[in-house]
Amino acid sequence: MPISTQCTITKYLEETYAIARIRKIQIQYSGSEKALLQQVSLPASTQAGVEVKYEIVMQVKKVDGAPQLLEYLFSADGKVLEKSVITFRNTDNLEY
Repeated sequence: MPISTQCTITKYLEETYAIARIRKIQIQYSGSEKALLQQVSLPASTQAGVEVKYEIVMQVKKVDGAPQLLEYLFSADGKVLEKSVITFRNTDNLEY
């Protein structure tokens, strides 16, 4: 992740939440099949026609609230595209 994108995301999280712990970061590439194949073969630079997004799963806590598990989708320049709350379903049986 570029430093400028990382700084933008970090600034947003510091302004929005009292505590934010990142659990997972995933890069998403979208574009034509040809452009994506070129991106996979040359990962050091972003190919033309490929859109990069970052999916981040984090545990957050607001100053006045309980902890939540959230999933954010950020653009390549660090702008928030989507936010969703991860909810766990209650189960009557133990899952292993």
